[in-house]
Amino acid sequence: MIVGLPIGYGKPGTGVRLREGMVFTIEPMINRGTGKTVTKDDGWTVITKDRKLSAQFEHTVAVTRSGVEVLTLRGNERQLREPSGRCGSMQS
Repeated sequence: MIVGLPIGYGKPGTGVRLREGMVFTIEPMINRGTGKTVTKDDGWTVITKDRKLSAQFEHTVAVTRSGVEVLTLRGNERQLREPSGRCGSMQS
């Protein structure tokens, strides 16, 4: 099942609990102006309401037993690791 979830919104401790085996994308949009957006008529393209410069990128991540793994790293990128050696950060 594919579901679009607005992760990063809402109240802490509510919403969907991330579990091992889940895979999702993180897609930040960095805007020079406002963060208010509008989706164009094609249903895909998103622009800022003030039409100032913005940039968007994404990574696909998998929730693993030991944390998270970024699945879309390019050759010049590396996994971030905690001092414990675990990838990412998972709280139970």
